[in-house]
Amino acid sequence: MRIRTILLIAGAVLLAGTTAALAQTETGRITGTVRDQQNSIVPGATVTATAVDAGTSRTTVSDSTGNYVLANLQPLAYQLKFSLQGFKVVTMRVTVPVGQALNVDAKLEVGGTSETVTVQAPASDVVNTANAEVSTVVTQNQIKDLPNLERNPYSLVQLAGNVQDTPVEETIRNNVPRGVGVNINGGRSSGTHILLDGASNNFEFDTTVGQHVPLDAVQEFSVVTNNFSAQYGRATGGVVNLVTKSGTNMWSGTAYEFYRTEKLAANSPDNIANGVAKGHFTRNQPGYSLGGPILRDRVHFFSSMETISIKSTDTLFAWVPTPQLLAASSQATRNYFAAYDKGATINGPLLTRSDVSGLIGGGSGAFSQLPAGLPVFGRVDKVLPIDAGGGTPQKDYQFVNRVDFTLGQNTQAYVRYAYERLDTDPGTNSASPYPGFDTGQQSRNQHVLGSVTHVYSPVMTSQTKGVYSRVFNDQPTNGGPPTPRLMMNPNGPISLLGYNITFPGYLPWSPGNDIPAGGPQNTVQLYHDVTWLKSRHDIRFGGSYVHIADDHTFSAYSNAVEAMNTTNNALTSLDNLVTGNVLRFQAAINPQGFPGGTFTTPVAQPSFLSHNRYDEFSFYAQDNWSVTSRMRANLGIRYDYFGPQSKSDPKYDSNFYYGTPDLDITAATPAQIIDAVRTGTTKPSNEGPTGTLWKKDWNNFAPRVGFA
Repeated sequence: MRIRTILLIAGAVLLAGTTAALAQTETGRITGTVRDQQNSIVPGATVTATAVDAGTSRTTVSDSTGNYVLANLQPLAYQLKFSLQGFKVVTMRVTVPVGQALNVDAKLEVGGTSETVTVQAPASDVVNTANAEVSTVVTQNQIKDLPNLERNPYSLVQLAGNVQDTPVEETIRNNVPRGVGVNINGGRSSGTHILLDGASNNFEFDTTVGQHVPLDAVQEFSVVTNNFSAQYGRATGGVVNLVTKSGTNMWSGTAYEFYRTEKLAANSPDNIANGVAKGHFTRNQPGYSLGGPILRDRVHFFSSMETISIKSTDTLFAWVPTPQLLAASSQATRNYFAAYDKGATINGPLLTRSDVSGLIGGGSGAFSQLPAGLPVFGRVDKVLPIDAGGGTPQKDYQFVNRVDFTLGQNTQAYVRYAYERLDTDPGTNSASPYPGFDTGQQSRNQHVLGSVTHVYSPVMTSQTKGVYSRVFNDQPTNGGPPTPRLMMNPNGPISLLGYNITFPGYLPWSPGNDIPAGGPQNTVQLYHDVTWLKSRHDIRFGGSYVHIADDHTFSAYSNAVEAMNTTNNALTSLDNLVTGNVLRFQAAINPQGFPGGTFTTPVAQPSFLSHNRYDEFSFYAQDNWSVTSRMRANLGIRYDYFGPQSKSDPKYDSNFYYGTPDLDITAATPAQIIDAVRTGTTKPSNEGPTGTLWKKDWNNFAPRVGFA
């Protein structure tokens, strides 16, 4: 209780400042020391950073140790000016990278203030002397100039070290690549924290990017891979922090259309082997970007829009039972296909019983006793909306609008709104050789952010940020009642000559997935970040609060899975197809309470919609301590609280609870643990010993130690 009280008081103090400031991570900073030609410190020097294109400026003064900090700067090019009575003015041009610290020291020469000395700024690829963080900044020039087939900015994350593509098997297992599609430092791709303008931008259900933005709207982004400063948390793998562009005093913009067609692509090996013509696709990406002044030096705007229109078809190859095989099978098998076979058209080669036996082996069961020359499977070559080289067939509309304000000498702010509307063609989500089971999906995403940065004094700056985001993904069926799916085995498809045996139903090769699925994820985020310069200590502290409301439909086994086997033994499955037997039946039912009893059929289906609510907050402090003129110690501490999720009705959450509720697992003997498991039971979360899905954990402290 003492720890909890301290944390709540600290949070109240941090969030109480009405002019205070922002989220932790999208802004950068310039730090350094001002000295004279004899290498003595120079206190009281005025340091001014003026945005080269926007005209906005920030001023501070070097303290008694000669140190200065310009914190919470937007990632732009700046003209730095150092001035003090009795010394020549020193100027240099620097670029502040997103979320990074730039160390810029200055040496002043004795002379008149009317004299100006222009010096070379530190190169962007020098060793990081501000902290021990390992990160890579992908610049605007790289984003603009490097080849990028799909114009997806996250494709350039691999420019960072210790980053590689997500393995193919992981992508197949999850259907989509998690995170931004890469593994950082060998970690899971889902462990990547994705930020947009310093705010969380994750679709938490499948850990992918929540809000996409046009490539021309991206200023730059950073990839933090190791030794995170204390303001970073929540993720185990890495942090990808993308920043949108802002307007300047100069009018600038782009208008473009990128076009690709199958005429510049080769046919696929499958199509060539089967004598099928090349798939057709066109990919159009028209768009624009425009930025400029509303009030010169005070208010600027930026707007960008891009449409991705992909029309693409290719051929799906699948084996389906022939009328001859169905006629030779049991009445139960014929009844199933009579009810759900909407008329798959066999237009490819046929396989006889002897052909199939030669592929999977023979036996003495019902399938092997069929006449050797009986046609049992026919291939359906069906043209569908399939990625033939240009991407998933879709219509995707993305835009970003941003306005930046200078609200006096010490206050700057901006608001940004991003929107995405995506519709994919039927057959891109669920595809089948049988009519009626081809479906697509849609997304409607929004991300709204407001930020205020205020300079209280030359030694204290803060930033406050509020964010609302809505990620909505819907994967519908084509209507009608649920359709039971007949499967060769419950773990995945069985293939003949490289093509899957397929029966009616949605997602016919993915028994573990089901539709309808999706729903809105609404997130509210509050961030606060303060920089305080005290002698040799550059102290940064702050906190955040995140509330997630996820109203998600996950209809696992709403379309029942009827498996003719429990393994991938194809011959056993075919025997059961002929005799009309299933070895496993899986369907979701409403237990009329908590699972564990017996039920009398018929039983109704449950509600597949869950109203999940989740809260988390964090506090952090980081001291970049200038131990000597050539060494900084980075000392940080971060606290995170990840509360247990809850539902609108807690009885719909459940967990396993030990038979000895107060058992301390860290101090228990193996025999005590085994006994606690043996006597344990599953209970609804509101009936468990903690009253929640799991026990609240209040001790998540993470120290950070490094040096530069």
